Amino acid sequence: MFKKVLFIVWASISLLGAVAVGAEEKMPNRLAVTSLVDRVNYSHWMKSSFRISQDRNHIAYVAEDGDKMVVIVDGKKGNRYDAILSGAPVISPNGLSVAYAARKGNRWFVVSDGREGKRYDEISEDSVTFSQDNMHLAYAAKSGRVSFVVLDGREGIQHDSSAVIEPDSIVIDSPDSLHYIAVEGCDVYYVKETID
Repeated sequence: MFKKVLFIVWASISLLGAVAVGAEEKMPNRLAVTSLVDRVNYSHWMKSSFRISQDRNHIAYVAEDGDKMVVIVDGKKGNRYDAILSGAPVISPNGLSVAYAARKGNRWFVVSDGREGKRYDEISEDSVTFSQDNMHLAYAAKSGRVSFVVLDGREGIQHDSSAVIEPDSIVIDSPDSLHYIAVEGCDVYYVKETID
């Protein structure tokens, strides 16, 4: 009886080994490394807001906090706002800075590393962008009847409010220079600005 049980166990192990070998032959060779970055409370998390830095060491996302919204960076909750613009937050290429557009009352502004910027009537969605060297921040804004690009807190040339500054087109060339696309009616303009 013992020999019969031993044979059944040996046959089962051999069969499993054959299945495992067959499975290995069909699967491509892959190596996976998994590391926990943070824990997210998904019941308050705003879909499509999760961002991770290029070095994969920092995360940021938008969450509901009662009737307000907050940005959480590396597990730390920021200030509460009436709204946070979609496309937020934006993490700088080196992962050390986070920026996003927020609203209190009816005025919009950009928050960079917790500091609130000048208030405007509107900030364009998806326009908040860092320079590749991580040193500069730009975004498209509207105030009254004009729209413009703000670079490091300095407002650029003014366009009629009917002009649309294409948010994904803003590129910071240097600390005092940037370019973007502006559309007014059927006319599309390439705009290069140098700020004194």
